[in-house]
Amino acid sequence: MASNSGSGRNTFASTYGSKKYGGKFVVRIPPELHERLAIRALIEGDSLNNYCKQILEKAVA
Repeated sequence: MASNSGSGRNTFASTYGSKKYGGKFVVRIPPELHERLAIRALIEGDSLNNYCKQILEKAVA
């Protein structure tokens, strides 16, 4: 997280506050984790994308 320690660095708000988010980002994960997530999504009857979205929503709630 960005901070302002008096060294002229941007604060979190000035760095990210005005940023526009498109709703997509790339996460690099090991193939084994990708496989486990895909299997879990299939078991849950969900898409991999939606399954991961739900996990991320819970993680930041």
